[in-house]
Formats: sequence, C-alpha cells, structure tokens
Amino acid sequence: MNKIKVCFVGYQADSLFYPDCANRVGGSEVQLYQLATMLAKDNRYGVHFVISDVKQKTKKVIESVQVWPFDENPKWFRRIKGLRVFPSIVQLFSLLRTIDADIYIKRAAGFHTGLVALFCRLYKKKFVYMLASSIDCDKKGIRAYGWVPFCSYVYGVKKADMVVAQDARQQKQFKQTFGIGATLLHNSFLVPSKSRSMIKNGILWVASCQSLKQPQLFLAMAKRFPTVAFICVLTKHRGHRDLFEQIQKEAKQISNLHFVPYVPFREIDRYFQQAKVFINTSTFEGFPNTFVQAAKNKTPIVSLNVNPDNFLTRYECGFCADGDFEKLVSYTQRLLTDDKLRERMGENAWRYAKAHNDIEKNVQLFKEMIIRLI
Repeated sequence: MNKIKVCFVGYQADSLFYPDCANRVGGSEVQLYQLATMLAKDNRYGVHFVISDVKQKTKKVIESVQVWPFDENPKWFRRIKGLRVFPSIVQLFSLLRTIDADIYIKRAAGFHTGLVALFCRLYKKKFVYMLASSIDCDKKGIRAYGWVPFCSYVYGVKKADMVVAQDARQQKQFKQTFGIGATLLHNSFLVPSKSRSMIKNGILWVASCQSLKQPQLFLAMAKRFPTVAFICVLTKHRGHRDLFEQIQKEAKQISNLHFVPYVPFREIDRYFQQAKVFINTSTFEGFPNTFVQAAKNKTPIVSLNVNPDNFLTRYECGFCADGDFEKLVSYTQRLLTDDKLRERMGENAWRYAKAHNDIEKNVQLFKEMIIRLI
C-alpha cells in the first residue's frame, strides 16, 4: 500500500531539527514538529517538513521526517529590488511540487498561508490550516500586518479543506468571523503517564520577546517578591530587538531575577519541572504551549489575561487575573504561601494535560482527520 504523504510547512522550525541552530522557534513550529515526528513513527505515512534555509542545502532525514530547506531570499535575486517575492513564490511552488505530498499543512496567519493554499488548488492537493492564536480569528488584527498578507491569509483559510482550532473558543470565533467550521485538536506534548513529584523552587516566565508578551510586567513582579527566585527565559525576536535589549539591561538590576536569553527546546522542560508557579503576562494568545508544558509538570499557572476556554478556573489549574496586575501579584502570593493549594492545582493541571494534551492520544485524532480528507 502506498504511504499517505503529508508535508508540514514551518519555516522557523530550524532549531527543532538542528539543535545547533540557535534561531528563534515559535509555538506554531513546535506543534508542527511534535505532530510530524510522532506521525512519522507510523509506517503508513511519509512525512515531509519544509524549514527555512540552514547550512544544510539538501534534504535530510531526521527522526524519520524528510526535512527540506527553503531559502526565501536566495543570493541570485537579493539585489533585485521590488522583485524578491516573485522568485520566492516560484521556488516555493517548485519545492512543494518536488515533495508531491497528498496533504500540505500550514500553521499561523501570514502571507504564505495563501501561497500554500493556492499551490494546493492548482495541483489538486489537500490543504489544512491550523490556527495558532486568537488573532487568526480577528480580521482587524490580521489587517495590521498589511493588506497583501491579510488578503493572502483570508484566501488561504477560505480555500482550506480543513481548519483546525486549538480550543472551543477559537472554533466559535473563527466561525463568527469567517463562517467556516473548524475541527478541534488540542496542543500536544508527551505527557508523563504518572504524576511525578519533584522539588520545586522559583517563579518562571517563558516567551519570545514581543511587546504583546509584556515581559516588563514580570520584571515588575520580581521587584514585588525580593526574597523569591524569578527566572525569565526570553528569546530574541527580530521585530523587537530594542525591547530585548531594554529587558536584558533592566533584568541585570534585579538581584532575585535570573535572566536566560535562550534555551533549546529539548532543554526547556526542566525549567517547568523545577518551577513552583508559571506566570503569563501576554495581552492575548492562542492556547500557549507554555501552559501545556507547565501543566504536564504539575506547575500551576497564573495568567494576566489569557485563559482559553476558561480552563484555569474550570479545572482549577491556576488563576486568571482578568487584566488586573495587582490580582496577578495577589494570586502568585497565595500560591507561594499555601503549599496545599499549590500542590492541588499542580495535580489538577497534570490531569488536564493528560486528558487533553497527550500527543499519543491526539496523534490518533490527527490521523483520523487525515483519513477523512484522503
């Protein structure tokens, strides 16, 4: 029987396949990588993954996944002003034709969503779009990227053979905005089969350096708890270099704050294992990978704004401050001083992750989605 060929398009996944590459990786790429490597364990599937160009110039098989480098900005046309996008499109279509998959999967809003959708329409392939953030459901928010990316994205989602949401809230918002139903698939990680007990210490914050993540609020929290260890894992983002330099400079002035500029994906789990509490200060998110990483390690979550499907409250996995910084501080203080409450919420968080985010279960749902398309 011929294998079902599935191709994931996630340009910023370089460092997931090549650990020596220190490029920034986002939550979207992590989820594509998780699904791709797990799906590749099933011999019925041929799995491909398109990443941005790295030192390796040719296809390489990594974790049973055929990884293809794609250079969006090749040397031969870098000096041709105003024409860069056209050779890039030709190159992308040529690569996707070479791969010749049955299904192509793209995640997160942007210009290339429409390009992959267009390729699939032209060559009669199936296209799956996976929502990555609540902004994917907000036309006004996407329009801020510019009219060309906006129009390309809208075309892409309307031509998708399947749209996949992270939670029920996204399903509802996407339906209201675009009139399109979305299939639910929770963010997925390997979740321990048993709830592990471990010694925990400190308050953790992990995110890329973007203004919407509001890292300055975590620094402000550290000043409110001078005797508690705070760990800030802040990854550089090319669009917010000044903010990164500012946060790094301010962090050096806070004695109880340990600033970590970059942690490889394969090493980040130990930070969640060791933390007493995980803090999120973002203005908005989808369903953050960091929430799952905290939950599967029995670390309760205190969030300033983000509470997808109200799960923090409903399943008692932590607290949401509803945008109130003082509540964020108060909830954190409560978890630090009440060991029983913190342990109970940590156990609840692990149970939630095991029930909703275990990739060994979710990959079976993902396969069912693929079979329905084929």
